[in-house]
Amino acid sequence: MLIKHLPSKIWSFFCLTGNVANSFAIDPILGTITVAKELDRSSKTAFELTVKATDGGIPPLSTTTTNAMLVYQIVEPFAHNYFAIDASTGVIRTTTALDYEQRSVFHFTVQVHDLGMPRLFAETAANVTIEVVDVNDCSPVFSQELYETTVIVPTYKGVEVIQVNATDSDSGPNSKLLFSVSEGNIGDKFKMDPITGIISIQNVTQLRSRYELKVRVSDGRFAAVATVKINVKENKGTIIAAVGNQVNEPLFYKILNPDSRFEISRTSGVVSTTGISFDREAQDTYDIVVEVTREDKSEDGAHVLVTLTVEDVNDNKPVFVNLPYHALVQMDAEEGQVIRQVKALDKDTGPNADIHYYLKEHQEHFELSPSGEISLRKKFEKDSLNTDFVVVVVAKDNGELALSAEVEVPITVVNKATPVFEKPFYSIEIPENIQLHSPVLHVQANDSEGPRIVYTISEGDPFKQFSIDFNTGVIHVVQPLDFETHPAYKLNIRATDSLTGAHSEVFVDIILEDVNDNAPVFLSKTYYANISEASVIGTSVLQVDAKDSDTGHNQEVFFMLVEERGKSSNYFSIDRDTGIISTAQVLDHEEIQQHKLKVRVVDGGVPALSSDVIVTIDVTDLNDNAPVFTEHTYKTTISELAPREHFVSQVQASDADSSDANKLEFSIISGNEDQNFAINKHTGAIIISNHRRPHMQPVYNLNVSVSDGVFRGSALVVVTVIGANFHNPTFSQVEYLVELVENSPAGTLVTCRVYKKKKKAL
Repeated sequence: MLIKHLPSKIWSFFCLTGNVANSFAIDPILGTITVAKELDRSSKTAFELTVKATDGGIPPLSTTTTNAMLVYQIVEPFAHNYFAIDASTGVIRTTTALDYEQRSVFHFTVQVHDLGMPRLFAETAANVTIEVVDVNDCSPVFSQELYETTVIVPTYKGVEVIQVNATDSDSGPNSKLLFSVSEGNIGDKFKMDPITGIISIQNVTQLRSRYELKVRVSDGRFAAVATVKINVKENKGTIIAAVGNQVNEPLFYKILNPDSRFEISRTSGVVSTTGISFDREAQDTYDIVVEVTREDKSEDGAHVLVTLTVEDVNDNKPVFVNLPYHALVQMDAEEGQVIRQVKALDKDTGPNADIHYYLKEHQEHFELSPSGEISLRKKFEKDSLNTDFVVVVVAKDNGELALSAEVEVPITVVNKATPVFEKPFYSIEIPENIQLHSPVLHVQANDSEGPRIVYTISEGDPFKQFSIDFNTGVIHVVQPLDFETHPAYKLNIRATDSLTGAHSEVFVDIILEDVNDNAPVFLSKTYYANISEASVIGTSVLQVDAKDSDTGHNQEVFFMLVEERGKSSNYFSIDRDTGIISTAQVLDHEEIQQHKLKVRVVDGGVPALSSDVIVTIDVTDLNDNAPVFTEHTYKTTISELAPREHFVSQVQASDADSSDANKLEFSIISGNEDQNFAINKHTGAIIISNHRRPHMQPVYNLNVSVSDGVFRGSALVVVTVIGANFHNPTFSQVEYLVELVENSPAGTLVTCRVYKKKKKAL
């Protein structure tokens, strides 16, 4: 045999142990082992040699055939309660269930040594940190099973009654709690904040003397229930005037319906603001409920409602409405004729909202009343026909620091024969699904000299969706309307005098009201994602998205999972607003490899419209299963004369992890010390090796192992060897002398002995 060595170094070989009677010799340079003397199997059937190789360095280094084998072990004793390590591969696995709430992180060390003599250890042990990921496996717990409190009447809406508290041993999103009232809230008298757990008064009318509420807290998976008893009692104390009175004991004040804008001094009862700004236009009054009690916090207390009114400040200037303004006035109009009315609004109140109007500049022909009416001050001259005047109107409020706004009003002087519309402009809103040929609006002009006025649409109707009655001026819808393609129209309506041909025009704004006539549409026809089976509960998988061509509430979309027979929806949840799909249960590739979810998007219209889409989620495999042999014990029989590479048996194994199906490797870990057998690491076929001994033992117990790279499985292969006929029979002596009586009958036994050399056991 030849021992291989690294060519980069010069090695010296010699036998360390096992060379009984110097039966073998080894070339110190080449490492070739040869037989030094005749061997006698009857005296020794096997030799086990240990070869040592030493290099030529300074200091010299050496190795033996077992020095390269490594053994891993966990150092700290406590870690053995939770983890075990494969001594040969270093793979760490759990030996018991872990609990994040008991211990969320483990720190321990792993040491490694070889099998040389003496054993050598790594200079520094490896530090191992294992963090336990929290899953939602703990129920929330109320701080008390029973809460009890008293409400003193009269009371007011928003008054805090009691706050319940609960905790959850989980962490992160798994510990977020939501509170609600599940039973007993007769007449909806109470309201519960879902985040803080504060129960407050919702309705003060006809309160009963006693309420028993069942309140529920949930973490999204588990829930708990507690009882809240509320006693309602009349105020037996007296209202104490704290101003100008000298009381014998201190009083304490508290706001029962807290508002971030106000605070109260606990001992003086002075209510003050906190610095948060107010906006009277948004909210002009605030109601706070103040409770006063004695030091012993007895039931002899009193409540009072304090209403705070926000005083107005002139911070809004007037705003003109019904814009734009335009007016026509006939050439022969009389003095005092009202031409146009302007109007402005102010969001302030009181004097700050009182508005008066005036002309920015003096006008020869026009005047303006304080109420906003523009009238003719002086008749027009003959050359004023078709003249355009621009009047600038100012609207000013009566605030201490007055604010104002101005607007231009164009006024055109027209011939008497020119029709004049009743309004300077028209505006209307109609639903987009209005029935065809429905009347929309009636425009009317007068003061013409001809027998009648003819109405036409001159501009603003590119798709011919409207028509106007020539005689009456009634506008109809004649073609379907669609808010999504054309939300508004500005029609130019012309009124023509049938006698003179004189005409005037007016704008008609037609604004379409959106109708929920478009179902929401997903941005993708299908969705696909994959997720590891090791993902914790709450892991985001993917996000679906949809759009709706409608507007307003009709455009709002909400997502939901549709329950189906496959029950894949039980494994996932979806955020109704964002469309993010997350895991709701632990996934197992070996149980379900693929989930198909039906996701529905619903809009906010009435009636609501919806669309569905299929979401396919593949669960990727994780190596979380050990390979398993098809049998615990394999039994086979071979002849002692079987040649090398003779097939002995084949072991088979399987792994529940699909990703490991082609990664299994087989090996013989013990029972093959003489190297009589070899195993194909890929197929598991066991054959007689090229190193087989001439004579074999009657039985071999081979421990075989299969590994997927992380986990191992083992089985026993029992190989029974049938003995072979190696020796010829021999006589115990060369000559035999037998005396036989001459009259012996036929068949008399003539004794002789023949011996067969027995095979000695290996």
